Amino acid sequence: MPPLRDRGSDITLLVGYFAEKSRIKLGASSIRITPEAITLLNAYLWPGNIRELEHVISRAAVLSRAQSIDSDLTLSTSHFSIQKESDTKESVPQSTEEVSLEYNKGLRLATYEFQAKLIQKTYQKHQQNWAATARALQVDTGNLHRLAKRLNLKE
Repeated sequence: MPPLRDRGSDITLLVGYFAEKSRIKLGASSIRITPEAITLLNAYLWPGNIRELEHVISRAAVLSRAQSIDSDLTLSTSHFSIQKESDTKESVPQSTEEVSLEYNKGLRLATYEFQAKLIQKTYQKHQQNWAATARALQVDTGNLHRLAKRLNLKE
């Protein structure tokens, strides 16, 4: 089965399914998703899988429920903590630093150092927020935490 990012036409259908699932779970009479929110969800790269989409919809529904006294919920772009592809690309540090090529280093060490520097710079740029750093680097948050531990960037 192809990853979610390669199944763009399925995203709107899956959003509807997960919204209905959240509606039942929250006991809401209806959940409406704004066209802007659908556009945002379709534009996102989805580095995770279908569970990530389910979590994003569920979280947005809970946020909407917390902000509304009505049993009719509306999910708008403000309820989603994701960025469009173009926004995400801009948030990755664009460096003009020249990469030093020390051929006697070996690929493993060079990759290790590059990953560590990129994660550190992105983490600093996003005010030490791991979730925002993961979104900017277009990786799953859990994978970023494991990589940061492996690179000795966190305990």
